[in-house]
Formats: sequence, C-alpha cells, structure tokens
Amino acid sequence: MKGSFTLLELLITIAIISILGVVAFKFQDSSLVVARDQIVQHIRYTQSLALSENFYQHKPASSSPKDINSSKFWFKRNWQFYLTTSVNTIYYSIFSDNPTDSNTTNFDKSPRFRDEVAIDPDSRKYLTGIWQELNGYSIFRRSEVNTKLNLSYSYGIDRVEANRTFGERWGVNRIRLIFDNFGRPYYFHIRGDGGDIHPFKYLLTESVQIKISKDGQSICFNIAPITGYIYF
Repeated sequence: MKGSFTLLELLITIAIISILGVVAFKFQDSSLVVARDQIVQHIRYTQSLALSENFYQHKPASSSPKDINSSKFWFKRNWQFYLTTSVNTIYYSIFSDNPTDSNTTNFDKSPRFRDEVAIDPDSRKYLTGIWQELNGYSIFRRSEVNTKLNLSYSYGIDRVEANRTFGERWGVNRIRLIFDNFGRPYYFHIRGDGGDIHPFKYLLTESVQIKISKDGQSICFNIAPITGYIYF
C-alpha cells in the first residue's frame, strides 16, 4: 500500500483543481462582481464624505423653520447610501438630506434636489441612479447622472437584500446606510419629528450581509458594526 502521492499524481490533482476553478469562475456572471465592487466602492465613498463633514450646529443661523430644523436635527443631514426601486429598476443614491421649511415633516429623506446629491469625482455627474427618462418625477436628466448606479439598467440586477431587516426598516431592494462624522454606520435615519431626538439610536451594532442577485446567481459582501468595515 502506498503511503503518499507520487509526484505525477500530485501534478494531476493540481491540474484538475485548476481546471475546476477556471470553469467555476466562468460560470460566475462577471456583472455581479462588477456591481458588488461598485456598491462597495460607493459605500466607502459615502463614509469618506461623512468623515470630512460635520453638520452639528450649536444654534440656528436664523429664525426660519429651515435653519431651525438644520440646527435641531443636524444629524439628519449625515451622508447616506440609499438603495430602493423605481419603475421596476433597482438603483441607489449617495446624498445628504437638507431640511425643509415645514415644522412637521422637516426632512423628506430622499435625494430630491441637486445640492443634496454627491458628485462623482471622476465623471462630475450626480451619484444617483434615477433620471427623468425613467421616472418623470426625477429632476435629473440622464446626461447628468452616473447611470451605473441603476443596477438593473446597467448590470441586470434583479434583487438586493440583507440578512437582517432591522424591524422591517430594511427589506428586499430597500437598504439605507447612514454614516456620522466619525464614520460610524447607522441602519436607519432618526425621525425626531415627534420630539424623540436620539442621534445614536440606530447605530449598527451587528454585522450585516448584503446579497446581490441576477438570474438566480448571487454574490455577497458584509458590513461590520461600529467601524463600517466591509469584507467578503
């Protein structure tokens, strides 16, 4: 009885494993990898924007409802990555919410204005994946935005979901990730409309996995609590 592999047997085994690895790689849809890497890159960019800007205001600049809201609810302006759907497409935006002139609904929690949305440092286009030709309510023209942020349009992605819902605050094709000026991730915005002002209430304190799917195939990445570190 032989006690070990011969050199020939070892080489054959390595060759078979290499071939299987190449075949498996070819079956992995490359657009999934590109979409995942882009999302990861943009989440990190959102975090970097948050680290470079502190929205805290000791007192309002004026007595207008907008300035009062900006000071009282300063934490609602933190930079966020928001993934959602529109007209059967999955897209995301990177934005900092601005206050409104309303005393009741002081932030609309959506990237509705140009001065709220981040600019792509390479193309100088807005980092949002929705435009007028897809949704008439959008203020952006197709030529103004980075269309790659529309995952369905650019990569054929048909589902994005997390392994946690945080009390139904996250769901299928619905993810909101907010960063404070220390780079800490939050899984939900603070309402505060009813006087419940607690800026740290929804701090991410447990790891969460994001799964991106297309035609039955999927790929994942993970976000660590507190630091927002992303790993595969």
